[in-house]
Amino acid sequence: MIGKTSIGRSFGGIVKYLLDEKKQAEILEADGVNYTNQESIISDFNAHRKLSPNLGKAVWHSSISFSESDNLSPEQMKEVATDFIKEMGLDNSQYLIIQHNDTDHRHLHILANRVDYEGKAVSDSHSKRKTKDRCDKLNKKYGLLQTKDMKNDRKEEIKKTILEGIAQGKPIGEVLKGVEKLGYEVKYNQASTGKISGVSYKNEEKGIIYKASEIDRNLSYTKMLQAIEQREIQQRMEKSITKKPGQTKGFTR
Repeated sequence: MIGKTSIGRSFGGIVKYLLDEKKQAEILEADGVNYTNQESIISDFNAHRKLSPNLGKAVWHSSISFSESDNLSPEQMKEVATDFIKEMGLDNSQYLIIQHNDTDHRHLHILANRVDYEGKAVSDSHSKRKTKDRCDKLNKKYGLLQTKDMKNDRKEEIKKTILEGIAQGKPIGEVLKGVEKLGYEVKYNQASTGKISGVSYKNEEKGIIYKASEIDRNLSYTKMLQAIEQREIQQRMEKSITKKPGQTKGFTR
């Protein structure tokens, strides 16, 4: 399990993002919020934040990702998320636990109000470090994959997808679409000549960006093209070998 936390100003923007139909969102638990629709959620969060009008950044958003090898049910993920909420001191505040089902990558989101039920502000001091520490603590408690291993797990997932695409004889665009389906934006680097010189994979939501060389030195943009070209040559050769020879025309004098 690995987590990331950000602090923001607008409940409206984050609610619309988290409950976008494309995300196939499922609300696993809510506290102090009417989640009938997006408007009521935003209204409830904004109404309560008025108890501390001078707090500009009242929005707490944490994303938590699990490895496939953890094999947790939605109920178990909710239990872990509830523990995380307590560890971060948000259990006396409004919150939502939301699971996204748009990718194979198992993950959920916690949206909370930094203004608690007593009108006090939950501290966001060192929130990034605390998020990592609490995730490590919960990994040990629940026997989940550790953060350092989770990072490698993500890279292996990208590598596997690219290699499978090349093996299937897909063109470069189709190969990289497979990476996009994992939740990454493919970023192309262009040289001054306009020619593509490299590629990287970015996940805005999790604050992750991998250069191709970080995934595998043999999977740079140039080497991927070379591997695809070699695969095409191999396929042509295989077709040539299996093709029946044609009839030889005779000659007349």
